[in-house]
Amino acid sequence: MEHGDGHTITVVWALAAETVTISVTDEGDYRTDPLPAPPRPPSPEQERGRGLLITEALATCWGTRRSGDGLTVWAEVFISAVQE
Repeated sequence: MEHGDGHTITVVWALAAETVTISVTDEGDYRTDPLPAPPRPPSPEQERGRGLLITEALATCWGTRRSGDGLTVWAEVFISAVQE
């Protein structure tokens, strides 16, 4: 698993009545601006660059927030979408 520039990542799942929210936080450099929308799909030969595309495809909504000295990327998914 690769995420950011830090040595430590934290993954948190929060379950609600109709959704699950997944957050991944790293200690690497954080941006002051939100991450841009996912770019065009990478070519089949590329080994990186699909994470936000997958997140965008599966999530109801997603975003970023500054967390202490790092960055958190979160995504919310309807549970009914997961169970189908």
